[in-house]
Amino acid sequence: MIDATDPEVARLLKGAKRTPIGLPTEEHVNGQRISSLRFQVEPELTSQAVSGGSLAPMAMGIGKVVCTGGCTGKNCAAPTGCTATHGGCTRVECDAHCDGSCTIRTEYDPADAGVSDAGVSDAGAADSGIADAGASDAGASDAGASDAGPAAS
Repeated sequence: MIDATDPEVARLLKGAKRTPIGLPTEEHVNGQRISSLRFQVEPELTSQAVSGGSLAPMAMGIGKVVCTGGCTGKNCAAPTGCTATHGGCTRVECDAHCDGSCTIRTEYDPADAGVSDAGVSDAGAADSGIADAGASDAGASDAGASDAGPAAS
């Protein structure tokens, strides 16, 4: 089994609960069998260690396991096995005179893509309460002042 998962994705998914969404899909491309399975990612703990030793909440999200299997040799049939499961891939099986391989790649898309690992919004600058529309051009306020002169009684 060859693991082609990005190390950062593997770190983010460590200790997470994976619940399959639907059944594995399968396609054959250039003699290789490609099986994939989507799953929901749920943190088992409320937080996880991030680089630097601090703790941050782990995000829920959607993951996908993609298993690509192939058989090499003379006149090899399409492989069997190398089927995606929520925890990895099943073993690849080839004809007796062929060599098989199975590569796993796990993908992860956090549900809160606009939030950094530290839990702070990274979508833009914070509103500090200072007006940023420029100086007002409404002129001086005359509310309450009267130009009519003294009141007649």
